[in-house]
Amino acid sequence: MTSSQNVDQTARTTGTWKARVAVVVGAVVAAVVVYLIANAAVDGGLRSPAMNDQAPADITIGMVIFVSALASLLGWGLLALLERFAAARARLIWTIIALVVLILSLGGPLSGSDITGGNRLGLVCMHLAVAAVLI
Repeated sequence: MTSSQNVDQTARTTGTWKARVAVVVGAVVAAVVVYLIANAAVDGGLRSPAMNDQAPADITIGMVIFVSALASLLGWGLLALLERFAAARARLIWTIIALVVLILSLGGPLSGSDITGGNRLGLVCMHLAVAAVLI
């Protein structure tokens, strides 16, 4: 590899890295914005649905930041692995997996009990906001 190819590769890698960090930050910001709006709109604040023997629990902004950042970073890691081992179809495979994960993740807000319809709507909107940025 020549030095100009190394420079080109480094520039591409740096550009990709910066873009992906921006996407992670964007997904977290989207989740926080939806949380702030929904939390203010839902009487008593956002809560997770009751499931099995667990009662509904308050959802905090810290939880929203942590989970949206974690999901974004896991998605980034999966995409990086796919680009390394299935480069030709990495984006397609990643997009399909991301859509399946989104659909499965909606099971949380749409199932369970003891929360209002507005609460469910707020939770679903947070999931969709993060997915809209990531996918």
